[in-house]
Formats: sequence, C-alpha cells, structure tokens
Amino acid sequence: MKIPGQFSTKINSLQSIQYQRKQEYEIRRPALITILPDQAVQRFLQRGPGDFVNLSDERREAGRELAAREISRIIRLIESGPIGLQFSVLTESENSTNCVLLRGREKTMLAINPFRCDASPYISTGVSLVTSAPEAVNAHQKVVEDLWKKSIKGMEAAQYLRGLLAENGFQ
Repeated sequence: MKIPGQFSTKINSLQSIQYQRKQEYEIRRPALITILPDQAVQRFLQRGPGDFVNLSDERREAGRELAAREISRIIRLIESGPIGLQFSVLTESENSTNCVLLRGREKTMLAINPFRCDASPYISTGVSLVTSAPEAVNAHQKVVEDLWKKSIKGMEAAQYLRGLLAENGFQ
C-alpha cells in the first residue's frame, strides 16, 4: 500500500523519534511501571500495529504476528522480572488518559499525551501537557495508583496475556 507523501514524512519522523527514544532508554535505563489495558492488547493482537490503515489480508496477518511476538516479549519480561521494569494488565476498563509521571530527585512531573500510542498518525490535533503543578501531579498519581491496585500483576498477568494470545490464535 502506498502511503501519501505527507503521511509518509510524518511516519518517518515518528519512527526516527521512536528509535531515538529506544537509544535513550538503553543508555539511562529508567524505572518503568506500565499498565496495559487488556482492550488495547486485544486490538493489537486482532489488527496488528496500524489498525487504522487499510492493509491486504497478508500484510494484516504479518502485523498480527508481529503483535503476538511483542506480547510474547512482554510476557518474558514479566516472568524474568528485571529490576526497574514492572507490567500489569488492567482488565476492568480502559483508562482514558495517557499520562506519564516522571520522578526526579526533587520533584515529579506529569506529562499528558492526548493520543493513544496505537492511534492513527493521521490524527494531528490535540493538546499535550507537561507540568509539575502539585494539584495535577497528585490527581493523576491517585488515578494511577488506583489503576495499579485494580490491575493484575506478576505471573498472573503473564498467564492472562498468554490467554489473550491463545484466544487470538497464537501459541
């Protein structure tokens, strides 16, 4: 499928940013706590990355296989329990905000992204926010803590993700 020039440029730019972020992560190795909504995992396994793009059945299946490999990789990370990396799976509902709490030595910052990580690159209108305002940080911290408490963790999360793989035809 040919992607129109303006979108191809955006996609290339996003891929470059993602590559740079991966390099930064490898250098700094920050502690990460991640809550995976099971509905997002289901979409990922059913449609693969780029579920918004009209793909041939062959390409869609290749994307689904890539998604299954990525979820399998997450399962291995959960099971190996590397220091500073925690995953949980939220099964009750999908959170409606994409936020990151960044903890520094002296303060915590809140970053809000208006777009889901699996959103179409064609969506380009939204307002991001980065703040250290105590009211915003505390409100989001409480929501994240509540979601973390409700989510499944550890081997139970790994087993749950294995179940989603099986439900979607992957072993």
